[in-house]
Amino acid sequence: HLPPLRDLTHLPPLRDLTHLPPRLARRPGEGGRGGEGELAFDTGPGNMLMDDAAARATDGAWTYDHDGVLAAQGHVHETLLAELLAEPYLRLPPPKSTGRELFGAQYGARVWARATSAGLAPADIAATLTAFTARSIAQAYRDFLPRLPDEVIVSGGGARNPTLMAQLHAALAPACVLTSAELGLPVEAKEAVAFAVLAYETWHGRPGNLPAATGARHPVILGSITPGVRNQGTGVRSQELGGRHQGPASRLPPSAIPATEARNLATMAIDTLPTLEMVQLINVEDKRVAGAVAAELPAIAQAIDAIAARMREGGRLIYVGAGTSGRLGVLDASECPPTYSTRPEQVVGLIAGGLHALTHSAEGAEDDREGGLRDLEAIEVTALDSVVGIAASGRTPYVLGALAGARARGALTISLACDHPSPMAQAAEIAIAPLVGPEVITGSTRLKAGTAQKMVLNMLSTGVMIRLGKTYGNLMVDVQATNTKLQARARRIVAEACGLALDPAGALLQSCDGQVKVAIVAHLAGLSPDAARQRLAAADGVVRKALQV
Repeated sequence: HLPPLRDLTHLPPLRDLTHLPPRLARRPGEGGRGGEGELAFDTGPGNMLMDDAAARATDGAWTYDHDGVLAAQGHVHETLLAELLAEPYLRLPPPKSTGRELFGAQYGARVWARATSAGLAPADIAATLTAFTARSIAQAYRDFLPRLPDEVIVSGGGARNPTLMAQLHAALAPACVLTSAELGLPVEAKEAVAFAVLAYETWHGRPGNLPAATGARHPVILGSITPGVRNQGTGVRSQELGGRHQGPASRLPPSAIPATEARNLATMAIDTLPTLEMVQLINVEDKRVAGAVAAELPAIAQAIDAIAARMREGGRLIYVGAGTSGRLGVLDASECPPTYSTRPEQVVGLIAGGLHALTHSAEGAEDDREGGLRDLEAIEVTALDSVVGIAASGRTPYVLGALAGARARGALTISLACDHPSPMAQAAEIAIAPLVGPEVITGSTRLKAGTAQKMVLNMLSTGVMIRLGKTYGNLMVDVQATNTKLQARARRIVAEACGLALDPAGALLQSCDGQVKVAIVAHLAGLSPDAARQRLAAADGVVRKALQV
């Protein structure tokens, strides 16, 4: 007696199919170990287009079709369904994967426009898209599996949609369609349980992928274990792991190829797209950046406080990078004097290849580890300084040399990379790693990685200057009014802070020698300009502190 052949279908916004043949049985006419090999791939749109239609039909009141009631009220439009089932992705053989970049809002908008122009009611559109999900799953089973399974086990939010489940029953007959809940696993829990299993394998240093299913060249250990607040560049606090700071997570080496150099499966055909769709695809990838930066906010805040503490004692903020990363550091440093009246030597940018590299390619300079060390020595780094190494891959030799030199001199070291774990993270006291994934154009890290680095640098310098009292509220009260635009801005700042019209604000500013902070303190505290300067000096230049004296 042979055990039943079971397959798993997960129905979150995107649906994946997992085919796990029996290991101990061999069916007549089937070869291979235990019958046939494992398969795992994305079949099509899953719930995504159904959810999009529900939102459009209800003007955003619904984010999904509750219990499938909208689709149940409509009729399937067979012509539109046939067009949808002609989607080229459905015919691609596995291994394959898709996501929002294909079946996202843009796809939903095109389908909605096509359907409404054909006179379909919202319920008919929902019914057609529900049928598309069911039939694309059934088509994948029949096209790519050795044979239809005896049982199909469904999990995810789609398992709670009776209309979809009924269509799956019909499309997959004679297979028996069950939910994972009928086998003791809540439909919402399968993905969480699967991630827990993968984490368990990673913790024990065992590979968690199936190359036969994913198309990978070889088994690999997946991800890294990063509990709690990352510290000392390792991502792990030893006390949070019961002292197991030498556990498997710390043994996991960085991947041979950083994520920033990997190929983006979503953009492999970008050169074939119409220009509008091309830029829409780039925009979809760009949207990942803010989320990646958001995940690093605790580390960014930790860095801001540590840098500000050193700068209060006379230390400097020093950026070190090569190529795009170096240019971004120099850019951020150069904007601090006009914005916050910092001295040019207070915020410094070092780039591999020197000033020439700002406008010319000097890619070979990034491989000079000793060059990073020499450039750091040339500016005489001390223990009061903070050195931020910037590199998309997290392994640029020039930056690693600078970080090593900075740490040897007792300076605060911070890593800003878009891969983790990385050699830079291991070399730094604080690791900031916004993981934006592969670039739209493979290896072009001036795109998402560069955008993420710019956002982080904006936060670092802005946060540090706020902590140093360079703002009053959100007003840049340390601005240097060196041109007509900035002079007008200085007047507006004084007007806003003091509740004055522009002309009186201008006169007040002039009486205080153009010093915005002095003008604000003089007016709000009722002091002469000289007394306001003395008050500010006693308050370390912080307007709010001077007003509280």
